[in-house]
Amino acid sequence: MAGAMTVDGRIVRIDRPMPWVGRLLSLPLLAASFYLLWNVALGLRQDFSGFRAARR
Repeated sequence: MAGAMTVDGRIVRIDRPMPWVGRLLSLPLLAASFYLLWNVALGLRQDFSGFRAARR
């Protein structure tokens, strides 16, 4: 568990020893979501350019 817990009124604060670990572990998830959005954007662009070319 966390190193220390302090109580300020009704707020309980948990001191985490290394908060950067969570950010570091979330980088692959962030990269995967960016990759997915990039591929969706490329697919939509290709779809719409295909519709525009077929209408001519």
